[in-house]
Amino acid sequence: MKIRFQILTLFLLCFLLGNGCNKQKLPADLPRLYPCKITIKDKEGNPMPTVIVSVNPEDKGNRWGASGETNASGVAEIFTASLYRRLSSGKYRVTLTRLEHTKTGRFDDTGTEIVESKNLIPDEYVHSAQTPLLFEMGTKAVTETFHLEK
Repeated sequence: MKIRFQILTLFLLCFLLGNGCNKQKLPADLPRLYPCKITIKDKEGNPMPTVIVSVNPEDKGNRWGASGETNASGVAEIFTASLYRRLSSGKYRVTLTRLEHTKTGRFDDTGTEIVESKNLIPDEYVHSAQTPLLFEMGTKAVTETFHLEK
């Protein structure tokens, strides 16, 4: 009986330390966040994997940028400041990056092979000022789908 009590106490202590006492403190100015997933599809409607989706607030007072990377289904779960799985409410511009890396066969002074990178996403979706990809995040979970026209 005494051993069971000790095991139960140890288990309870581990649970509290692992779940309650050790939680990460959120920044004081972090607004309330809501679940957000963004799906990216090409002009034929096929999912686009390995696309970095950056969500840029239109409100200059919102300093909390967010991003995610699409999976094989073209879906990116959005993380605010790369840490917090969700997004604050507001209007956003979405930019995309999908890099292709090519080895050049050339080497730098340290002997490391030089790799060139090319963004496979059309320019109009790369820059926040010109992207046509806009959406508004409310106070409920959002799943937004964008079909690229180029």
